[in-house]
Amino acid sequence: MKKFWFFFYGLPNIFGLIGLLIGLITQLILMLSSTLGGLLYWLPICLLLYALGWLLGWWIQDNDANLHFAQTQTAEQIEHELQQLLAHIKPRIPPQAYEHVKNIQTSVLSVLPHLVAGQFADQNLYTVKQAVFDYLPTTLENYLRLPTVYANMHPVNQGKTAKTLLIEQLATLDDALLKVTHNIFAHDVQALLANQRFLQTRLNDG
Repeated sequence: MKKFWFFFYGLPNIFGLIGLLIGLITQLILMLSSTLGGLLYWLPICLLLYALGWLLGWWIQDNDANLHFAQTQTAEQIEHELQQLLAHIKPRIPPQAYEHVKNIQTSVLSVLPHLVAGQFADQNLYTVKQAVFDYLPTTLENYLRLPTVYANMHPVNQGKTAKTLLIEQLATLDDALLKVTHNIFAHDVQALLANQRFLQTRLNDG
C-alpha cells in the first residue's frame, strides 16, 4: 500500500494525469463540436499525453533532489551555492524547516573563512564541513524524493510524517551548528586573549 501511495502522489503520476486530463477535455470538446475526425484516436492520444507528462514529472523529480556541493570550493562559491539551495528548496519544504536551513546558512557563513582555510584538524570545523557537504544535502534530498502530499500526510515512523521528521532533523543540525560556531569563536577569543597577554608581557619586559 505504501508503494501505491508513493506512486500515486509522485510528480510523474501527477503530471501524467494532467496530460491525460488535457486529452480527455480535448476529446470532449471535439464531441461537443461534432468534429469527428479525431475520435478514433482519442485513447492512444490520451495515453501518449499521460506518458509525456509522466516523463516530464520524472525528470523534474530526478533533478530536484540533487543538492550536493562540490567538495573543493572558494568562499564565494560556497556562499553562492547556499543561496541557490535556499531558493531551490523554499517552495518545496515546510516554512519551519526552511527557517532552520536559513539558520544553518547563517552559521556556516559566519565561519566560512575558517572553513575554506582547510583547518579540518579542528573537530568543530570538520563538523561544519560535514554539515555543508553531507548532512544538510542528504537530509533535504531524502525528503525531496518523497511526493509532497505523501510527505505531509502519511505517517512513516512512530506516527510521524516525513514532514515532521525533516523539521526535527534540521532542528538538530541547526542546534549542533550553533554550538559548533560558538566553540570556534570561543577558540578565537582565547587566541586573542593569549596574544594580548603575550604582548603585555613582552612590552612590560621591554
